[in-house]
Amino acid sequence: MKILQANIWQGRLAKSFIGLIKEVDPDIITLQEVCNCNDADFQTLAFSSFEDITSSFSYPHQVLAPTYSFSVMNHEVFFSNVVLSKLPIVDNKIVFTNLEFKRYFDTKQDDYNIRNFVHAELEVNNSKVNVITHHGYHVEGTKEGNEETLRQMKLLRDYIKQLSGPIILTGDFNLSPRCESLEVLNAELNNLCILNNVQTTRNELAGNAVQVCDYIFTNDLVKANKFEVEKKIISDHQALLLDFDI
Repeated sequence: MKILQANIWQGRLAKSFIGLIKEVDPDIITLQEVCNCNDADFQTLAFSSFEDITSSFSYPHQVLAPTYSFSVMNHEVFFSNVVLSKLPIVDNKIVFTNLEFKRYFDTKQDDYNIRNFVHAELEVNNSKVNVITHHGYHVEGTKEGNEETLRQMKLLRDYIKQLSGPIILTGDFNLSPRCESLEVLNAELNNLCILNNVQTTRNELAGNAVQVCDYIFTNDLVKANKFEVEKKIISDHQALLLDFDI
């Protein structure tokens, strides 16, 4: 099986990402910075990356975890973390790590650091597999985190420790691999970027940002056959691909 992880940069390069999906044909896709608009008359690549992806492929099982919505030309657009799966999703849960869903977000008044993670329970060969994705709290000017990111990573860790069965955790965490906040997760799970000596998950679209901040973690019940940072430019972040067995 294969899982593809990507922060898709609000769908700016959705066509390129759709091309990557065609190339790698993942069974599961986890996404951050996904825009979707329920109004079919206003679905464009700029504001409907979810619809553009799901209309191009068969991923019948889906979970959207919006953090906020905003208004564009009198249309409501949602900003979400997403899990797409060819495999059945038998249960799901959305947990906010900071603030709560904000409808019609106001850039002048509201805190953009509304954060959540989505937990999807997938059925694989009559067994349960936990897939979790998260878009981490952004600290301006650094990926070393602070007390707030540490609090949120402890919340995520405590949630994961209650789960049974295989676990795959993905996302753009906005944290460097060995910072104090991420070490909370490194102590519980296998950080595949560290284990594979990944040097960056960014690209030239991120300017001078040469850093690792996107991750796939697994527990020991997941066999990682092949892990790679995809070369195709689909965002200002690079996509991650894991071939695995349960």
